[in-house]
Amino acid sequence: MRINEIEFENFRNYRDKGSISFPHDGNVTVIYGPNGVGKTTLHQFFQWVIYGETHFNKTTGNEMYNLDFEKSAKLNQEIVVRGRIDFEHPDKDNVVQYYSLRRKWVYRKELKGTKLISQSCSLQRKKGDDWGNPITYPERMIEQILPSGLSQYFFFDGESMIADLGTTGQKSAKSLRKALYRLFDLDIYENALAHLGKEDSTSTVLGKLHTEWAKQATDNKVVMQRKTFESIQKTHAKIDGEVKELKTAIAEREEEVRFLSEKIGQATSKKALEAQRKSIKNNIKSLEDSVKEQKHQFGTSIMAQYPYLFIARVVEEAQLRIGLKVEDQKLPRGLTKELVETLLADNTCLCGNPIGESERTILEGLRSMFPPLSYKYIYDQFKQSSAHWTATYDDETLSRHLKKIFEIRDTIEQSRKSIRDIDEALKQGDNVDDLIERRSFAEKELKKLRGQLSQKEKDLGVQQKFVDQEKAKLDKMLAENNVAVDLQFRKDVMKEVRNHFDQKLLIETNAYSKNLQQAIQVLLDRMLSGTRRVTMTPKFELSVKDNFGKEDKSEGQFAISSFAYIGGICKLLSDIPSLSDKEFPLVLDGPFSKLDAQHRQNVVDTIPTYAPQVILFSKDDINDCFGPKGPDHVWTIYSNEDRHISKVKPGYDPEVFKINADHN
Repeated sequence: MRINEIEFENFRNYRDKGSISFPHDGNVTVIYGPNGVGKTTLHQFFQWVIYGETHFNKTTGNEMYNLDFEKSAKLNQEIVVRGRIDFEHPDKDNVVQYYSLRRKWVYRKELKGTKLISQSCSLQRKKGDDWGNPITYPERMIEQILPSGLSQYFFFDGESMIADLGTTGQKSAKSLRKALYRLFDLDIYENALAHLGKEDSTSTVLGKLHTEWAKQATDNKVVMQRKTFESIQKTHAKIDGEVKELKTAIAEREEEVRFLSEKIGQATSKKALEAQRKSIKNNIKSLEDSVKEQKHQFGTSIMAQYPYLFIARVVEEAQLRIGLKVEDQKLPRGLTKELVETLLADNTCLCGNPIGESERTILEGLRSMFPPLSYKYIYDQFKQSSAHWTATYDDETLSRHLKKIFEIRDTIEQSRKSIRDIDEALKQGDNVDDLIERRSFAEKELKKLRGQLSQKEKDLGVQQKFVDQEKAKLDKMLAENNVAVDLQFRKDVMKEVRNHFDQKLLIETNAYSKNLQQAIQVLLDRMLSGTRRVTMTPKFELSVKDNFGKEDKSEGQFAISSFAYIGGICKLLSDIPSLSDKEFPLVLDGPFSKLDAQHRQNVVDTIPTYAPQVILFSKDDINDCFGPKGPDHVWTIYSNEDRHISKVKPGYDPEVFKINADHN
């Protein structure tokens, strides 16, 4: 199976329709996303479309729809969640076929909450350009192509693996054991062994046969011995029940430690947040001082240029006014000041008639338009003398100061928003110090429970010896009882069957665990600096130790081990004859933040060998590990401020990693 394209709409963070394409050129596709924007959601999207299920942590709700969309939806409105995965897979004749798998969940917003009202899944095969060829039983075919028992390894969460290895690794071991047993039909043997059981149990085949066999005797000594044996059986069963309860409690505590470790890896300590807040606040003070300095420089520039600025404005207005006066009061052509003054002095017109009052008023007005009172004269003189002032004024200096003030104020506002975000995180978020304290308490409780379990298992061992002793006595008394011969024969047959299944299961698990151990060792040698020895028990419990037999508890080693672990499983599956002709994709959420530069490079160099198609999710910038140009296929996840609406865009954007830096 090789994935060609995925499409999502209204799936949790991803409100709007979006899609991602995946080339098949053998190169890794990298999808970047900082914490909280929907990287894990997109990683889980594959499992939702393919299997109709997801594996989010306990703090995440079960709803698949976008919360922002639900909030804006009206009462009784349907909320539809859609997902599509287009892929190709060869048929039995090794001819590549193209498929489109679609899943749709429909919710309805009601008064008492939003409820899931329908689910649908369809698988269509392409013929030419036509997608109208539905598969009758899509889930059955998907199970054949991509077995659900191995889904957590096709879609691998490295962070969860690290958290489990940080405790005992038992959860990963149980999950792998269950998956492989189911894949290779070993669970048939396991179920048969559990059904056959042992003679000291009252609920299994052998136990019931033994109880029936023992009841055939009536001798007083036999009766007394049988009562003694049954009493010891009850004590044994009681202690066995207590052991199981302790194991359950230990598993719950281990899950709590794993969950808290995962939260610690994602959270920021209160101390770090407060230090970050203080640093931002100090920076704001420095920025405010810079604003004051810019204002001072602006004021100084204003004072220095104010005369020029003022005169330039006055000149502009004066030129306008004077120009208007000149236009409004133009002298008649050829008229001179001397002629006007002569006429006024003689009080006689050139025609010989005396000058009246109205004519005198006109002549006096004309005389006022001549220099030195003429507007035209004043205008020309003023224009020449003011040219110097208007040319001296510099507006660029003032604009530069104003621009700087606005830029600094924008930075201050962004910093204040960061402080508000930190205050909200301090108010509502998980405090890593509290989480560490809770984990410490859980680890102490876990240690206490393991101590109790160890003691109870010792008590169970002692009680088992009593059971064996008393059973041997009872068996001896019943050996000569002819009525019990047939039951004894049936018991012996069941024991032989049990031993056969037991040996068959042991041989198979030893072989698979040995092959997996070798595969992990090869990958670990390739990725990890220094020598480490890998051990994989028949129960698939992994341990990695140095030459001194000590197990390194660092998160860096756990991260390398998790990468080697999934790579080993991929190698194990490819070596199995019944699966060797199948291609499985690997969609990996990688814990690169735990690795230094060299180990990160080693991992990136090795991962492409795991599977024919590798899709890698990362919150850390690993572009340099793919060479100067980075990976050939890159996508980046973006989100709004509330982290409710996310989008995926093609390309590499280094700015998204600043978000992670701000949260660490």
